[in-house]
Amino acid sequence: MVSIYCNDIFLTGKSKYINPLFGLMFAKKLKKRESVILDVSNYPSTVIHMAFVFQNLDIICLNKEMKVIDVRNNVKPFSKVINPKKRSYYYIESAPDSFNVKIGDKLKFIEKKGI
Repeated sequence: MVSIYCNDIFLTGKSKYINPLFGLMFAKKLKKRESVILDVSNYPSTVIHMAFVFQNLDIICLNKEMKVIDVRNNVKPFSKVINPKKRSYYYIESAPDSFNVKIGDKLKFIEKKGI
């Protein structure tokens, strides 16, 4: 599990890394304050889609300095491709209204060992 902090304030301890090629396709619904992290830093294209995702999501886009560069709220299942305004290196996908972050906020991931 991974804890996420925003400007050194704890957001959640219920995050995990998942394969960015599949994301949340066919996955069960996330609960409030649960999230997944997609590390797309090694992929040339960083657009994402909502095909076969069966829940609304909030999507937070981060650059390589871990700053929020785009936020999409309440994205509908099977909606069009999401293309952030700038190159994203990480995405955080969560249930709607789980986190209150804005463009420019700095996030930090802390991995919990032994869990």
